Parts: sequence; structure tokens; C-alpha cells
Amino acid sequence: MSKENAEKFLKLINEDHKLSEEAKKCIEGGKISCETLSKLAKENKLECSSKELEEAMDSMTSQQDSGELDDSDLESVAGGIGLGAIFALWKLIRR
Repeated sequence: MSKENAEKFLKLINEDHKLSEEAKKCIEGGKISCETLSKLAKENKLECSSKELEEAMDSMTSQQDSGELDDSDLESVAGGIGLGAIFALWKLIRR
């Protein structure tokens, strides 16, 4: 298991439409289930723990974070799931 795999998996969600549809199922009631995402990552041969996914999302969002959701973040959440939507939700959850 590795944080590197977690980051690769998060990027893969953005690139693969089928996988992004599967990732939608990991969002329950406006919250991201990192445990379910971890299982999905393992199914895609990128084994990582839910903790490593949390750390990867924290790290990747802090690199982009201005502290507030911008228009593209809001559109991502409203328009579907992809890396941007996951990060936008993650920012909302971590506030």
C-alpha cells in the first residue's frame, strides 16, 4: 500500500469515465467514503489504504487550495464526478 498509489488512483478517476462513474458510488450523503474508494483502487491494481487516500486528497487539495471553492469547483460538484469534484467535496468536508 502506498500514498503514491492513492495519488495515481485519484488521477485515474479523472481520466477514466467508467472509473469516475464507479467513484460516484463512494459518495454517500455528501461525504466521501475513503474505505469504499480504497476497495475500488485495489480492484484497479492500485492498492492503498483509506488513510493513504485521505492523506493524498489532503496533499493534492492543499496544493490547489485558496481556501474557498471557486466556480470550477462548484461546477464540478454540480456537474458530475471527476478529480475536481472529489477535491471540491473534500474541501467542504474538511472545513
